[in-house]
Amino acid sequence: MNVQNIVYHDQQRNENKGFVHITTPLFYGAYKTSPNGLYSIACSDSDYYGECSGFREYGHGRFALLSGQKILLFDKMERPTDGQAADNGTFIINDLMFGDKLNGTFYAFDFKGNLLLKKSVNANLLNNGISDNGRYACFQTCHTENSPDANSLFIYDLDSGEQISKFSPLSGWAKKYHFDAENNIIHLYSKDDKFYRYTFQGVFLDEEIWLHDREEGAKGYLAFDLAKEKAKSISTNNIDDYKDVLFLLFHSFDESMSEHTQSRVNKLLGEIYLKCNNKDSAICYFEKAMILDEKVGVKRLLSKLRS
Repeated sequence: MNVQNIVYHDQQRNENKGFVHITTPLFYGAYKTSPNGLYSIACSDSDYYGECSGFREYGHGRFALLSGQKILLFDKMERPTDGQAADNGTFIINDLMFGDKLNGTFYAFDFKGNLLLKKSVNANLLNNGISDNGRYACFQTCHTENSPDANSLFIYDLDSGEQISKFSPLSGWAKKYHFDAENNIIHLYSKDDKFYRYTFQGVFLDEEIWLHDREEGAKGYLAFDLAKEKAKSISTNNIDDYKDVLFLLFHSFDESMSEHTQSRVNKLLGEIYLKCNNKDSAICYFEKAMILDEKVGVKRLLSKLRS
């Protein structure tokens, strides 16, 4: 293949990814480099001349497996995205497919272009990951109504082509993945770069850590929902026992919360302080609840407390 002028435009050098421009054959797309730096897989979700991209009915995209200034493989696919390469040149791609159907196809190839795995699902594909040694791979599907493939993380052994597991991570969708191949553990990274460990079979190893992190960072409606659940499990009249509940309630107030819900937050605060024999604080929060929504259900109780 007559190759001319392969130029890499690094966007985030710490993750070895960015964009690559190839003059001949004409190509411009996002690339990701293997951990050892030997291979890069680039994908272009647009037709050959870049005139049609994203959602479309025709115009195949292309992908290229690169090694430095050499093109090892160059081929087409409907809508190739999210290419990832391993140290041995094994690479994976999500194909978002033509048309408006909620489906997608996950591919895995070796460095010679031999197909290792093709898995089609009835849900949109979110992202994917591959182990450094190229043996294990995963992909995550998005939410789709009435589809058994939706909201699931699929994990595969590429050596055998067999599915190891399929489960919905309690910690939610991950930004990226890391495989501990020796211990059969996968790390799911959140948007703030915290990671939570699962076994390949889907056992959540860091559930307690995730629960703590979720409460610590919760705001708005989520914080209110968590506070209500925690309050149900407390039956004492010691305000110190409600420390975590109060933390969540005070962090639930934000501009996006409706006045109706803010009224309910104040109502719960009043109920807690009343239960803990702090009448003055209870009255204060019940009054705030009434100002926000007079139908919140504390009018009679508030009159009784005032008298």
